[in-house]
Amino acid sequence: MATTGSLKYEIRLATKEDMQAVAELTRAEGWGYSSAYIETLRQTDPDGFFVAVKNNEIVGSALACNHTDNLCFFALDITKSGHRKEGIHTRLSQRRFEYAGNRNIGLYTVNEHRREVCVQMGFKHIDFTIKGMKGQVPSYILTSSRVVPPDVTILPLDQVSFDSIVKYDGKINAFEREEFLKRWCGGKNVSGFVAVKQDAVVGYINVRPLFEDFSVLPWYADDPSIAEALLHTMVTSLPEKCTIRVHVPSSNKAALELAEKYHLNNEFYTLTRQYTKCVVKVPLDKIFGISSPEIMPA
Repeated sequence: MATTGSLKYEIRLATKEDMQAVAELTRAEGWGYSSAYIETLRQTDPDGFFVAVKNNEIVGSALACNHTDNLCFFALDITKSGHRKEGIHTRLSQRRFEYAGNRNIGLYTVNEHRREVCVQMGFKHIDFTIKGMKGQVPSYILTSSRVVPPDVTILPLDQVSFDSIVKYDGKINAFEREEFLKRWCGGKNVSGFVAVKQDAVVGYINVRPLFEDFSVLPWYADDPSIAEALLHTMVTSLPEKCTIRVHVPSSNKAALELAEKYHLNNEFYTLTRQYTKCVVKVPLDKIFGISSPEIMPA
């Protein structure tokens, strides 16, 4: 139990039962994450998800996800409005750094002020930026002719060898994340499609519902034509006139052009990735949308 003057709060590990309260924190921040989405993040590393509790109310959260012995990601750094001068953020940060140990730590920052604050905290290695884009795809695009290259087949994710998806994903992220993908691709109301060429995976896309939107997490492909085939197939599987979100690397011109073509052109934020020790290189030309703006390199 921490005390600041007469104010008392507890920092403890988050539980599944806390996820709705954390979801409400994200909604207040304008992120709009569902409790199911956040629970998937928690399950990725349950020993690194912390919450601050005051008077039986969750007033802060922070996640540290240890992916490997050398890499950790920080995310869901939230302190509820009205409690931001009580030392909660500092205590949550201390617990995360303790849990991360000597690993290289990555995170995303949402504006210049936060970027500079994190530089002062040790996140001095600045990496690429991503643009959060959203919109509704017009029906005339969906009724146009198929855009699948003649030598590529698009299949539902559950019709493709899971091991082949894990290996393809590992080439993008610099490490294989089998357990994460089992939860990420197999959750309730989650759907995905895989591009196959000559029996090899050459891309895949995954989509999940948020509070009011659908979020594409991730969208990987070997080239723009495959990326468009995946996006077109995915969009046609969703309800009409739904809002779709995607997080596009700013340096991937082809990805930005596809987002514009499909009217996913309402930019709602730009995030910058930062690290404490070194940048983790990923193939940005194959990343049309990252898998999570919270806990993943790509």
